[in-house]
Amino acid sequence: MRLENEELHYRAKFDVYPYATQNPAFEKLCQILWDWVRDKERRSRSDLFEALTTAGGKDAFVLGDFASPARYDGGMGTDGACLRTEAVTSDGRQLWAMEYDEQDQKLWFRRWHTSVGLSSGEGGETRVNVRISYYEKPGYIGRSGFVPFASVPKFVREMIGLRAYQCCVGETVLEGHETYLTGDDFGQVFAGSLTSSQRELPLILMCTDERGATPVWDAEEFAKKLAGMANVYVADWRDPKLKDGLYSLFVRGEASFNYRCGPGMLRIYRPDIDLSDASGWRDSPFFPKARIDEACGGDESRPEKFIEIIAKSLGRAISSDEDDVLEISDVERAKTLENARKLGEQYRELKSRSNIAVSAGQIPGEVEDVASLKEELAEWQSIADEYSASYDEEVRRAEELQKKCSGLSNKVSNLSFRLQEANARAVGFQEENASLALSASVISSLDHIPTCLADELELAERLWPSRIAVLPEAYDSAKNYPADIDEAWRMLSAMANTLWELHFSGESVDISGEFYLKTKFKHALSESGFTKTNGGLMRLRKRTYMGREIDISPHVKGKSGPRDGVFRIYYCPDAETRLLVIGHAGAHLPTSRTCRPRALLGFS
Repeated sequence: MRLENEELHYRAKFDVYPYATQNPAFEKLCQILWDWVRDKERRSRSDLFEALTTAGGKDAFVLGDFASPARYDGGMGTDGACLRTEAVTSDGRQLWAMEYDEQDQKLWFRRWHTSVGLSSGEGGETRVNVRISYYEKPGYIGRSGFVPFASVPKFVREMIGLRAYQCCVGETVLEGHETYLTGDDFGQVFAGSLTSSQRELPLILMCTDERGATPVWDAEEFAKKLAGMANVYVADWRDPKLKDGLYSLFVRGEASFNYRCGPGMLRIYRPDIDLSDASGWRDSPFFPKARIDEACGGDESRPEKFIEIIAKSLGRAISSDEDDVLEISDVERAKTLENARKLGEQYRELKSRSNIAVSAGQIPGEVEDVASLKEELAEWQSIADEYSASYDEEVRRAEELQKKCSGLSNKVSNLSFRLQEANARAVGFQEENASLALSASVISSLDHIPTCLADELELAERLWPSRIAVLPEAYDSAKNYPADIDEAWRMLSAMANTLWELHFSGESVDISGEFYLKTKFKHALSESGFTKTNGGLMRLRKRTYMGREIDISPHVKGKSGPRDGVFRIYYCPDAETRLLVIGHAGAHLPTSRTCRPRALLGFS
């Protein structure tokens, strides 16, 4: 019996192939499952634990002849710890299922239900189907408890970690940990798998930011919580060769560019991806770090909420094939069909024998006995056929409902994603409205038009307080600089409205190039190699902001100003405050090409 309030917690489907052995994995997988249930029940010394560990308990579990309590049929809405296994051999295939219903350790009204199905394949592989859900006891009235964070059952991790076997989804080998890509293996390990038409497993790519930080706080923990549902890859944005590989896969100006994963971003690539499809990129959702932090409730060190969103979305997309085994009822159906087939064979054999007996002239009494047996067998065959047909009809209806449920789940997933997008846009509109109101207030309070660079810096900081901060050193450098007021204001406006988006939206892969295309102002993220190796010159590009030392090497390049001091605005894109912190506005700071020889040696 399934319940209305059942909530999916974990779902996986994969094949286990012999790798360093000739033995199928069937018995090994049953052993892992028996160990898992036994260890869980050992703590409470339940009746189920006694039944599992008593003489013959393990054999009954593996052979599919175990039930505790004795009348437990594999459903929900029970009390105590309940377990049942069922097995059959049908058409040369081994089919085995386990259903385990247990009490939550903290909430008395919550129970957990684990369904596992194993089925052997023609190539020696064993198909594993896993579904773990939780529900509230029927009749419970009250608030629902906390939502359990995503987790992968221990037995799945053990299966994936078997050294003598290889777990695969389609052609992709499952990984139980994150995979760090390099420029040398990017094409073979990630790019080839991403575009393969045979891929059935979702791939998740995380790109670090320029400092090497991943968008999810703990990439290792993130990958572990999604084991069996997706493979997780990490690309270090500081690796030039790896970055070139990303650029060659997601080409600017082509449809593939819409599928890119930029620095500080996470992207999920579902199967059947076509990089030449200009509109298909929406099926590969991306998550900039800002949105991940928002999903985490603002605490990036606690990514459980974000992982929960991804895990449930991936789990909903997994469905069972017609020949798959997941529940006790799947094995019972196979048993019924197998019994009907055997009855049919027996009937045909007895019919043949009776015809031979009649033709051989056997005595009337024997013929009457055979005729009576034929009549009885025919009646049983009719009942079996009727039952089988009725069961097949129910199975067909169940499969149709499953397909509809899967379709609805996908729609719910898509609608949830669109709702998140809409909420994000709504928040953006609210911020924009607040910004416009602030701008109107600032403009209405102006008592004079800015006539110098320092006035413009002050006005910019007041107009865009959520995007720009100006340090005292910047005001000092601007006081006596003969700036082109018009050019300076256009540069400040471009920084607030364009450069800020490029830094913090998480969607840009070439900040300097895109900034120039949109504003016609040149930009540099850092200084030249010789300048960066000179300690004295780099100290000129250090500032203190909110008690932290920051680097203001990134700068926007103006064209005006004296020949020996062309106008520049130096700033730091501060990730913590999400502000462009301006530390210098005025003449170009000294570099290895413009400073005197003593500075080249590191002297101030």
